Amino acid sequence: MSKDNYMEITSIDGRKKRSEDTSELIIDTAFSLLNEGILNITHELIAKEAKIGTRTIFRHFKDKNSLIIGMHNKLLNDFESSKPKIDLNVDVNSRLKLLIEFTCNTYEKYQYVYHWTVKNLWYSKDVRMNIVEWNKRSSNYIFEFLPEIKDQKWEEKEFILNTLSFPFWQRLVGISKRTNKEIKGILFKNLKTYF
Repeated sequence: MSKDNYMEITSIDGRKKRSEDTSELIIDTAFSLLNEGILNITHELIAKEAKIGTRTIFRHFKDKNSLIIGMHNKLLNDFESSKPKIDLNVDVNSRLKLLIEFTCNTYEKYQYVYHWTVKNLWYSKDVRMNIVEWNKRSSNYIFEFLPEIKDQKWEEKEFILNTLSFPFWQRLVGISKRTNKEIKGILFKNLKTYF
């Protein structure tokens, strides 16, 4: 490879890396704003917070919909990389505790992202598809973690899945004013009777 070709490839790789870094900065900034409870995020607000130009954001995410897709992908990647390993040799109660711990902590960490998603539910077909994808992955993970659920009656399966869902967690937080730790205890006490 000639020196000129090497320099060109290095230059292209450098631009690609900077572009990926900028996209990541934009998405991280959007998550940060949501976690502060700001649910009306715009390209302009993200640009101000990230200290970059609005046109830069539009180059990476042409509209709100493409930003939503980018955020959804990051959320799924974070979910996949942070979920605990499944060890089916561990007793079911220990696995249930670990699953409840993980799901409640995830819901607490991303609660404003979920609120924002619901707010934009009717705005975008992609948001609706994201929710379907999220629910599918979440349910599959629960079934992998607790394969004993497959032996349950349909109503019991649905009850377990719904009890471990974000909307149920959110209701417990909002209505009962319980702490995340208290909610974990309530969920464990009620779900362990099914195993």
